[in-house]
Amino acid sequence: MDLTILKLGGSIITHKYEGGEFDQATTERLIREIRHALDRSPQRLIIIHGAGGKVHRLAHEFNLENGAYTPDQITGALKTHLAIRELTQQILPILSSHDLPIAPLPTNSMFINKSSRLEVVGIELIQRALDLGLIPLLSGDMIFDDQTNFSILSGDQIAAILARQLNAQRIIFASNVDGLYSSDPKINPTAKLIEHAQLNNINTAQTAIPSIDTTNQMLGKITALVKESGTVPVQIINGLVADRLTHALIGQPVTGTILE
Repeated sequence: MDLTILKLGGSIITHKYEGGEFDQATTERLIREIRHALDRSPQRLIIIHGAGGKVHRLAHEFNLENGAYTPDQITGALKTHLAIRELTQQILPILSSHDLPIAPLPTNSMFINKSSRLEVVGIELIQRALDLGLIPLLSGDMIFDDQTNFSILSGDQIAAILARQLNAQRIIFASNVDGLYSSDPKINPTAKLIEHAQLNNINTAQTAIPSIDTTNQMLGKITALVKESGTVPVQIINGLVADRLTHALIGQPVTGTILE
């Protein structure tokens, strides 16, 4: 059975620019759409959720982008981790209420950075969960790092490395935008949505994703996601538009961008 890796962006499960609080209504709708899709098109699934504005602000407040060296930064890394765990705990009851067989796996126990190299130390547990017909749930997180004590592991990186190691058929990236454009449509009214593209044909100087990520590197993240996942296609859809996630999961045409 085909494996899909679904990344639910922090921009759609939290009010990213309104304090970063959990968006329960949107999350409930997205999970209903996942349930409907699996009923219509059974498939193996891994769900990864983003962190949202609250966690990004903590990472910025404690300057964790390059690691955690001081006692204050280590405290900040732990606070950031706990904020992510809190978000996961808010999502889990909704998943359970829709009878999705979720296996929550703590990211900081599944991954570690050794000598600047990311290792998936929990790959057997993730595979075992899939073999049992469960849906592993992971998230972006602070992970242990033998060089910098802690480092940030994004949900995008998790999706890419798992897609490669577990031979996923596709990655679906549900965010707050329709996809990749020829230029920023907020600036250029003639900008066109790029529906399908090969990564090698994308000129990052001439393309844009019309949103401002907390790192201001949304396009870079998507490009890295495609590169790291190898030959696994990446589909970008707008999770804030009803039913698009269901259509994407069951393989129906949907507004968005497919990158290969």
